[in-house]
Amino acid sequence: MKVEVLTAASELGLCGWDELLGSADFGLSQTWLSVLEGVVAVRSGVSAPGVGAAAVAGVPSAGVGAAAVAGVPSAGVGAAEDSGGSSPRSGTAVRPFYLIAQDGHSRTVAGLAAHLMTRDAPAWDFYRLDRVFRRLAAMPDRDERGFVGVRGTEPLVLMPHLLLGGRQTAHGRMLLAPWLSGDARRQAVRAVLGRVEELGTQIGARALAFMFVDEDDPLRGELTDRGYLSFLHASAGIMDIDFDSFNGYLSRFSAHRRQRIRQELRSFREAGVVFSHHPLGEVIEQITPLGMALESRYGAEGDTVAAFQASLRVVSDAVGDCTVVLTAEQGGQIRGYVIATRWRDALILRSAGFDYDFKGRLPLYYGVAFYHAVEYALACGLRRIYYGIESAAAKASRGCRIVDQYGMVYGLDAEARTALSQVLHGKIAAAQPR
Repeated sequence: MKVEVLTAASELGLCGWDELLGSADFGLSQTWLSVLEGVVAVRSGVSAPGVGAAAVAGVPSAGVGAAAVAGVPSAGVGAAEDSGGSSPRSGTAVRPFYLIAQDGHSRTVAGLAAHLMTRDAPAWDFYRLDRVFRRLAAMPDRDERGFVGVRGTEPLVLMPHLLLGGRQTAHGRMLLAPWLSGDARRQAVRAVLGRVEELGTQIGARALAFMFVDEDDPLRGELTDRGYLSFLHASAGIMDIDFDSFNGYLSRFSAHRRQRIRQELRSFREAGVVFSHHPLGEVIEQITPLGMALESRYGAEGDTVAAFQASLRVVSDAVGDCTVVLTAEQGGQIRGYVIATRWRDALILRSAGFDYDFKGRLPLYYGVAFYHAVEYALACGLRRIYYGIESAAAKASRGCRIVDQYGMVYGLDAEARTALSQVLHGKIAAAQPR
């Protein structure tokens, strides 16, 4: 089996990459990977052909979505999609690689996105191993997660590392042809994993890391067999649209919860709140202060109005035809919003913002991200809504199933393996070199 390494998303169209995607994998589509590369280029003042007017103009840009600076989850909708750092060609902060496996008949059977994370990369708390470990070590339930904590310089010896499975804080995957099964599937996975280990060593990475492997993904077993260490990292919310009306949605709840939801819906009517939706490009200026307010509320400082708007224009120019802004409006003004992407049979919620002075005790988050999103998904004939990670209790309370996600890490040299075994719980043995 042949495994090729590409270094630009624009090259993926020739190898059948998108044919491997499922309904949850918009973040790994060639289009979205190109957007990420484009925002990186925009930040660096480098033109990125095909990304959009903002990118070509070289407008500085923060990350795509809320909380772009610190990687803070956007108010429970899902952790924000971050982009930034140096140009993909510069070889410093963030470099993309795309591994493509083809069988003996030249059919593309597997794909894996990889991004080199260095100490110069933005302080992404969900992508960089050093930041991830510090964040988890500070959590009160770290022992339940099988996580010891960070001591001394342990995280630093793991930098730089290759982030595998895509720069998206939910459902990091290896893409596999749907018709693969049994030995053929295992052969494809092992060929790609072997090649990415070689790639990591060649480019000076100290470790490999999948950050968000779903609990039921067979990839977990393959990684464990290969010597990857595992830790419970996050939980993602998914809404299955297995009903055909809003009343059907309500029927999945207890009588007490249904009454609570009806009270919340009544509170919107009494406050004069109406729900609507708009193309992203038409409301960028209106939603900017709301999105920046959310960033500030959750600890992401340093963004500017120009940067925030430029990042949204890149998204609008590239994927505006499948991106919508779900809004809660009152008095002719947008008071809350969620940016969502329609992808095949799914709606993927990406980032949010709220007018906190107006909001008060109104449950605008539930209104726009759940009740309005459900109505919109029903109207479009969609079958799932993906909410990303964090705020699991809130998502479960409004009908999501919660999927635990694991970080899977592998040291590429003896020092990195020792550091990983010290950081993670002692019951897990260090991976052995292959």
